Amino acid sequence: KVAAELYKSIPKSAKEDSDNGIDLKIKSILEHKELKKITIKTPNIDYDSLHNEIVNFIENIDAGYYLKPNRIVSKSERSKWRFLVMRFIKDLQQIPYGNPDYNNSNLDLLAIYNTLSYGCGYYIVNTDNPFASISKEQSDFYKLLCFRFLSNGIDREAIPELIDACCDVELDPFTLYIYLINILLEYIDEEDDILYTIETANKKKECVEKKYIDNNKESSYHNDLSYHSQRVIENLAALIMGLHFKLSDFESGCKYFWDTCVKNQIKTSHGNEVLFYCLLNFISYFTDSNEIWVKAYEKYQIGIQPRAELVEKYNTLKKSIS
Repeated sequence: KVAAELYKSIPKSAKEDSDNGIDLKIKSILEHKELKKITIKTPNIDYDSLHNEIVNFIENIDAGYYLKPNRIVSKSERSKWRFLVMRFIKDLQQIPYGNPDYNNSNLDLLAIYNTLSYGCGYYIVNTDNPFASISKEQSDFYKLLCFRFLSNGIDREAIPELIDACCDVELDPFTLYIYLINILLEYIDEEDDILYTIETANKKKECVEKKYIDNNKESSYHNDLSYHSQRVIENLAALIMGLHFKLSDFESGCKYFWDTCVKNQIKTSHGNEVLFYCLLNFISYFTDSNEIWVKAYEKYQIGIQPRAELVEKYNTLKKSIS
């Protein structure tokens, strides 16, 4: 009776539609026939031509042809670079998983991401925020990369590149390194993959440390190169800390970050207070556990006089776990 009343309430046009009507579906079900399937055509992308366009575009960007007068890129085309990039991204995204060009299309997306990231720190086009010019935040673009490289199974060959893309890039005004690091952490869940990523990130950190030490031998002050090295080391240490947290090895994660920063004099120019705050801040990003935060506070605040607000937060969280 209920079914009959519901059927009566359906408009006649919806019942009798020749392609997708209710009557047709009911008849097909009663006759045990398979409903007509609507197939969505995949756009026919000429990947080779698209790839060549992207390579040519990036080469022209690197040569400064989109920033200064030249005979290669006309004045009228220089201001249209954003439309080129938007088309590149749109077309590359339409190459599906399983397509022979899927992996190469991801590498092209990565190359575009790295170029736009570089443009956040150095003028390569007529803006200081290329991501905003294509109506996309850097973190959203990075999430697209992680999704395509890692959502169908971890592509270990891509892990070193994705680590660099979150730890060793210039940032747009709306992005923090911890945002990018957290995105990468979301996609790495299996223990073997976590351990591989820790090993890879640690090798990168050791390589940057060596360059940092060699640079400081030649200079008695912190120049741009040493600042850049410290920034990358800190980001890699934060990533490795987050990976340890995914293994529920919280103590090792905190110790790794703390020891790495102390060793490389990161956030320690006026004692360890700033480093202490950074450690607690990263813990809040990586876990919601008040207990872990409180334990780290008690262990690493030795010799540090925390500000009143932090002491108040500690007392509140301490009571919540008692």
